[in-house]
Formats: sequence, structure tokens, C-alpha cells
Amino acid sequence: MISDLDGAHKFRPVRKGFALLVLACLVSLVSASALAQLTLVPTQINQFDVETTITLGGVSPGTDSTMVTFTQGADVVVTTVDASLVVAIPGEVAANAGSWSVTVIATDLDSTVRNYGPATLTVVAPPTTIPPQLPEIVVAEATSPTGANVTFDVGDAACDHSSGDLFPLGTTTVNCGAAGAFQVVVTDTTSPVITVPGDFATASNNPTFTVTATDNIDGAEPASNISCSPASGATFPNGVTTVLCSAHDAHFNYAFGSFNINVGVPILHLPDPITAEATSPAGAVVTYTATADGADTFSCSPASGSTFPLGTTTVNCTATNAAGTSTGSFTVKVQDTTPPAINSITASPNNLWPDDHKMVNVTLTVSATDLVDPSPTATIVSVTANQPLNSPGSGNTSPDFVITGNLTLQLRAERTQGVNRTYTITVRVCDFSGNCATGTVTATVSPPPGS
Repeated sequence: MISDLDGAHKFRPVRKGFALLVLACLVSLVSASALAQLTLVPTQINQFDVETTITLGGVSPGTDSTMVTFTQGADVVVTTVDASLVVAIPGEVAANAGSWSVTVIATDLDSTVRNYGPATLTVVAPPTTIPPQLPEIVVAEATSPTGANVTFDVGDAACDHSSGDLFPLGTTTVNCGAAGAFQVVVTDTTSPVITVPGDFATASNNPTFTVTATDNIDGAEPASNISCSPASGATFPNGVTTVLCSAHDAHFNYAFGSFNINVGVPILHLPDPITAEATSPAGAVVTYTATADGADTFSCSPASGSTFPLGTTTVNCTATNAAGTSTGSFTVKVQDTTPPAINSITASPNNLWPDDHKMVNVTLTVSATDLVDPSPTATIVSVTANQPLNSPGSGNTSPDFVITGNLTLQLRAERTQGVNRTYTITVRVCDFSGNCATGTVTATVSPPPGS
């Protein structure tokens, strides 16, 4: 028995025995005439591709129902199709590889039955290799007037262009046979490089200037692709005017630049305050860079390269042209921050003997040099010893040292319990700028060799 699912004469696909019963009933209604021609598009599908459809050809759909039967050996699968004649492959058919015989029975409302087929649908095992995936489109930036070397990945597909080939500006179609095709688009989105003058001054109200532009694709851009406002040679008012310029390449990529023109007196360009280290008692030789735009004459005093004394010196600059004179100044500070260099310190005597606990006069001699101060000052600042001063066993006499002058002192000739004593005398040497260095010298209390 065939059940009407929803009153629209749509039938549920069935298998084997039940389907054969349905077919037997239907065949009894059909005339003995030969089946009409039936075509399938496509005639082959991949196994397990349950989303695949086929289109019936040579068939007029029934006004009551159109039934499609798939037969493979003892397996029979029945489904229905609407007037579009596009059949969704049943899962039972898609799951079983091999050749399926396909027939169609179209039934009209007046009970007329028309048979179509058979046609053969082949279900094949799916391919074991995945076809190469091609890019949809590859976009690259041009690197020269000839285009760009473009790389892409097409797997094992054989194409009429290779990855890394030189592609011209514009769109090129790459054909890869059965794998398909894709497009390579080489574009120019790089702006040219515009070169404008630096700021300058002039006495003329009709200043001229040159602006150029170079592009990595076009090369030097023609003057027609460059514009400035105000233009070169235009009438400029007195004072500072900003000139705005633009340039474009053949693909209308734009670059912009600007500069200032001062119509009138010269524009001075002076350095910030300069600080230099003194290299001699005279100070230091200092160089600087100072310029003037639009000047007929320009000078600074003291000039660059002069010897500047210790302290702060003001450098005055003057520039003139037909429109007038500009003046300006900056400072140069020469300072001394380098301490003297101590060459040697000696003590006389440097050994106090005998150890009779008496005070001994000691004189120091210091040799020191300074870049700026020809006569740095040396003074004794401290005295220490390797033994406690005024301790038991040393005579316990106070004091053990007395500083008597800048480089003179008295040291007591004594030691503790027969252990030699070493006095360490610290000397500080300063220049007239207050930069100081320290050094030490020793004097001992010990018996002379062989005594």
C-alpha cells in the first residue's frame, strides 16, 4: 500500500520489498508502450555526497505525481520530484557505489501514466586527492615601471604563469587548466617623492623657486603634474608667506610639501647657546654654524673658530640686503670643570727613626698640572695611621701628628709594641675654578734595613 503523506501525492522513499509492491501496482496502470527517453545531468556523482542533485531531461512531469525509482540489484529506492524535475539524491543511493538504473513514472490527474527511462546514474568513490585550491585574486604593489614579481601558492596545479613571474601593471588572468583560473592585479598606490626648497628670504616681491617630484614607477614627474600656491614668480607680499605644493604620478597618487618665503630683510639662523670646556688658560676654540637667508652680507663677532675666554661671551650677528638689516645673537660659555692631575707626592723624611717618641718635621712636595690654572694649590687635609694613635704601648703621648702648614706637618716617631707604623697623609689639589683632586703619600716608623 502506498501512503499519501500530506494529500499532495508526495511519497516517502521506500526500499526493497515495499518498493517492489509499489512498482507492481503502478505498472498495472501503465500501457504496454515502450518507455520514453530519459536523460540525467550529471550522470555521475561522488559517493556519500548527500547534497548532490540531478536534473531529469526528456521528462514531462505528471500533473498528479512524478515518481523516480533508483534500482541496483535487489536494492530499490523510490522518491518523488516536483515540476522542476530536480531530484535530491536519496541517502541510500548516495551511500552505495555502483551503477543505479533510474526510471520515472509521471501520473496525471486523469490517471494517465507515462514511463521514462531507464537511464544510468553512476556513484563512484570520492577522489582520494584534494584538487589544488587557487586564490581568488592576488594583489601586489608595483615595484618598477614594468610591474612586480608576484608570488602565489597554487599547490600542484599547472598554470600558464609561475609564482615569482613579472606581472605588468593592471589585471592578468592566470589559467590553471582543470583547476580553474584566478587574477593577479598589480597596482600603483605609492606616492611620488616631492622636493621643495628650504625656507628662504629675499628682497624681491617676485621670488622664484624650483619644485621637483620623482616616482618609483614614472620616474621624474613632468612640470604639469606639479603645482604650488603661490606659484614661482608670483607677486608675494612683504613678510612670511607659506607656499603649498603638490605632485601626482600617472595613477594620481599625491604627495605634498611646503616651505616659507620671507620677502624683506634677511632671516637669521643662529645656534642655541653653546657650552664648551676650557682647554688652556686662554679658554677654548669654539666653532659654530650661523647662516642668513636672503642676505647680501652676513657676519658674526667673535667669528666661528675664535678662542673664547673663560666665562660667557655674546656673539652678535648682522645680515643685510636691499630691504634692510637683521641682527641677532647667541652666547658661548667656556667653563672649567676638569680637576688638576696629580703627578707625584713625596714626603721628606719618609721614614722616622729612631722611634724615640719625638715629633719630627716632615715636608711634602707635590707635582700637579691643570689645563687652565698654571699654579694649582695643594694642602694637607688628613693624616691616618695603621695603628691606633696615642694607644698604650706607643708611649700614649698626644698628639701623634700636627699639621703646621699647607704642605708641612709633624709626625711622632713611635710605634706600637715594636710593630712598624705607617702614616698615610692625604693631600688635596685644587685649581682656581674649584675643581679638586686628592692623592696620598706615606711616612713610616721602622728601623732602617740592616739595623
